[in-house]
Amino acid sequence: FANDNKTKGNNNDIVLLLEEIRIDDFKNTGLAKAKVKISSFINRNGKYYFINRYNSTVDFNSKLTPNIPRVISVAIETIFSTLIKDSYSHIALSTPIAESDLHNYEEIVGKNIKYLTVPELTNGVYKDFRSFSLQKPEEGYYVDKNKKGKVIGIKNREDLLLSAEYVFGYVEDGKAYRLTPVGFLEMQKDDKGYYVVSSRLELFPPQNVNNGVMIGVMMGGIVGGMIGAALDSGKAARDKPENLSNIYIDPLTGEYIFTK
Repeated sequence: FANDNKTKGNNNDIVLLLEEIRIDDFKNTGLAKAKVKISSFINRNGKYYFINRYNSTVDFNSKLTPNIPRVISVAIETIFSTLIKDSYSHIALSTPIAESDLHNYEEIVGKNIKYLTVPELTNGVYKDFRSFSLQKPEEGYYVDKNKKGKVIGIKNREDLLLSAEYVFGYVEDGKAYRLTPVGFLEMQKDDKGYYVVSSRLELFPPQNVNNGVMIGVMMGGIVGGMIGAALDSGKAARDKPENLSNIYIDPLTGEYIFTK
């Protein structure tokens, strides 16, 4: 291989920062939970640049899932491998971080993320979290509503419907709305950050995502096919109110942070 590849590629040193791995005892509750927080950075001339991270909880019902220790082990292994693979295709953020400041990287990076610092969000349609983060809406696209004010699609100036696969959400009157399998949900904000009132069941319906692929979906964004029906109909069935809670959104990646 070395003989046939004389020209060497760039040396991209991906650095993983393991922040937390906590596995709860499931003997009494029957519900096994694994909280994992791990981030990736690229090292350039002694400075670190944030790429991506996984920051959430996966859970398994011991009554439905045999060999819980092995399942959790595989889940954590999948989180690591998916993050490493994904980090080579992600664009690193431009904020340099000294090695001595890595423990405080979120605060340092957050100061340079536009949607977190602007006094008011910019109205418009956003195709992905990156454009939302930069506050750069797509030109020529608008939110199409019916007579009752219900969103029925995203269109462009030629009146062509934009596929749900390419929609993150939109901002109207300074309020952000994110596309989910149950339609557009408002991204509300408190002192902890942005969140949607929803549940794991709503955001990742079991008929569409099983535990084997959920980790990859959670780290790569919602699959277009999962939300197409919600965008087209605008009336997907919601979970029971008692199951809904504040699901916070990772300020650096846009992914959901599940705590239960």
